[in-house]
Amino acid sequence: METTHPARTAVAGGLRKAEKIWLIVMMSVSALVSFAIFALGIVGIFMAASNETALFFPAAEQADGFWQGINPHIVDGEYESVALTIAGVESPGMILYSATVLLGVFAVSVFFAFLFYLCLRLYRRQPFGTLITAGFGVTAVFMIAYSLLGPLVLSAAQNQILESMDIDMANAPFTTGYVFAETDALTIIVGLVFALVAGAFHIGHRLQRDTEGLV
Repeated sequence: METTHPARTAVAGGLRKAEKIWLIVMMSVSALVSFAIFALGIVGIFMAASNETALFFPAAEQADGFWQGINPHIVDGEYESVALTIAGVESPGMILYSATVLLGVFAVSVFFAFLFYLCLRLYRRQPFGTLITAGFGVTAVFMIAYSLLGPLVLSAAQNQILESMDIDMANAPFTTGYVFAETDALTIIVGLVFALVAGAFHIGHRLQRDTEGLV
């Protein structure tokens, strides 16, 4: 009975020197970014443990003549967001908010680790595999779900925190509520692209197995 040679699992043809260098650079960058973001997540965990976090809100519209009141030479002005760093607030929203943000941070770290693995498979001329297909699929589902549900959860957590702080929203320079930003829309588009890539890798993996069965 003929045995299957390990080389048949690799794509035929070798890599050029420039392609190897590019993949090595990509692997190095992916690993560094993954570790850096993971470290940032660890810092976020310590901040959450010390009951400290940063909140981000869309800026409220300023009253007529606000900018001219600062200086008559200012014709107009605007700012899109307000960042607040708060500490010592006792609210269940603090845990929900920190957990949601940290989930997104660690997910980005895992994605760059997956990108490192993908480049490694390409370097070995073995681009197709169950783990690669699953990686693209899970990434697509997470990106779409997080972009749709993440802002809703963050908004609910922020409202709980602000209620505990007893802030007068009528005079606050920011607003609250569900905000679907341009970055969320872009993330959904990227997630859909990854879903298509997952489908392409699934088909490629299946064709590779069929081809190996004919050899």
